[in-house]
Amino acid sequence: MNEGMNEKKRTFVLGMITGIALVVVLGGVYMLGQRSGGASGGAVANPGGTQPTVNQPTQPSGPEGDATKIAAVSKDDHIRGDVNAEVTLIEYSDFECPFCARFRPTVTQALAEYQGKVRLVYRHFPLRSIHPQAQKAAEASECASEQGKFWEMHDKLFDMN
Repeated sequence: MNEGMNEKKRTFVLGMITGIALVVVLGGVYMLGQRSGGASGGAVANPGGTQPTVNQPTQPSGPEGDATKIAAVSKDDHIRGDVNAEVTLIEYSDFECPFCARFRPTVTQALAEYQGKVRLVYRHFPLRSIHPQAQKAAEASECASEQGKFWEMHDKLFDMN
């Protein structure tokens, strides 16, 4: 009977240690998630007691200006599709950006499926801090544009990506 009590005691202690270890691990994971902003974009801890703020992305080293104001489409823009289309997609892009390159098939499909209803306006947004050749690529596309070959150059630059 004494051995049965020792076994129960050992099982109880082992269960408690396992439970405490689980709580510590889960607490650590939770704290790491809070510190890094978590999956939700997370609020920043604010010990000063003022209104908490949401993490803001760092400003890219792209063109200067007020990011909240989008210039109206003009004759100087690079437009693909019907210039009088009722829907306008304005793409701010970087020729070195792999995600911008992955977006191309989607835009191409939208222009084909909604021909005459959608137009694409391409605007340069080279992220010089992470894509060192993006500015030169944008300049090269503008040189091609002066010769009426912007979209040809656009496609070639993205094909190289």
